[in-house]
Amino acid sequence: MITFDHIYVERGVEDHPVTRDIIDRIAPGRITTIDDAQRFFKRPGQDFARQKWAPRLILAHKAHQFLYMGSERVASFGVERPVHYNDMVRNCLFDCDYCFLQGMHRSANILVNVNVEDYVAAVDQHIADYGHLYVSISYLSDLLGFERQFGLVRRWITEARERRNLEIEVRTKSDGFAALSDLDPHPGVVLTWSLSPDVVARRSEAGTAAFAQRLLDARRAAQQGWRVRLCFDPIIITDHWQEHYGTAIDDVFRRMPGDSVEEVSFGVFRMHPDFLRRIRTFRTAESLEREVEVGPAVAAYEERLRSEVFAFMRERLHAHLPPNRVHAVHG
Repeated sequence: MITFDHIYVERGVEDHPVTRDIIDRIAPGRITTIDDAQRFFKRPGQDFARQKWAPRLILAHKAHQFLYMGSERVASFGVERPVHYNDMVRNCLFDCDYCFLQGMHRSANILVNVNVEDYVAAVDQHIADYGHLYVSISYLSDLLGFERQFGLVRRWITEARERRNLEIEVRTKSDGFAALSDLDPHPGVVLTWSLSPDVVARRSEAGTAAFAQRLLDARRAAQQGWRVRLCFDPIIITDHWQEHYGTAIDDVFRRMPGDSVEEVSFGVFRMHPDFLRRIRTFRTAESLEREVEVGPAVAAYEERLRSEVFAFMRERLHAHLPPNRVHAVHG
């Protein structure tokens, strides 16, 4: 767990309730006030790889754009309506080789926009306009991994309880469910664990919980009545990948009854080519090189390999779940 000994607070949010709550939870040794958090976060000349070892926390206020339309890469389950996401937190405490955030952002520092009320207002406006909203609140971070420090998932669960037509998805590679285990489940909240075989997690997902720990967390949440989904995404091609992923799938359904898992999704490694080119300037990893083709719109495994992965995963997952509860993500 990262400890934030130094927190930067944008001028004007020093006394915001979320700011005070986070500072009370973390108790940093040093707090510095800054004038413009966005300029600080996006300043040139930052070393993402170096910052990742000891990121700073930035507490800020965002002025506009509190809801984004998700692409097919966000909508990885059989959700009938468009999926949206927000950016209340940018960057993650984990250090996955293949994470697109390191290509998206100049900085590895953690940016938290504390004005939750504006994000909630955007949710309410969308529901008023369209009748329903499905929103991923952890697309640009891992909020459950940060829960003991930020408490933001709990806040969003409270908002979901008050809105009949709101569904929120919390996706994680952590074993942080204990931070929510005192809460009663709510049907408007989906907890999604992203799973990787241990050989992939150890090599490419630094800091994340082990496969068995994530699975134990998911099982506990399901036993308490929460909606639980699982995803194998991105699938990373390694030697003997079929054996690794096949064993992982078998382990899932040996430890969790199929009826406790609402849906499972899977997808292969894919990324915006500009992000990949930027990442390759400071990072070398098998997950960023092996079998990856860089096209004009997406960097991904070649079509032949994608088809092989999709066919294998469907066959193995359909042995445990009906086809309508298994979804492939295309990149």
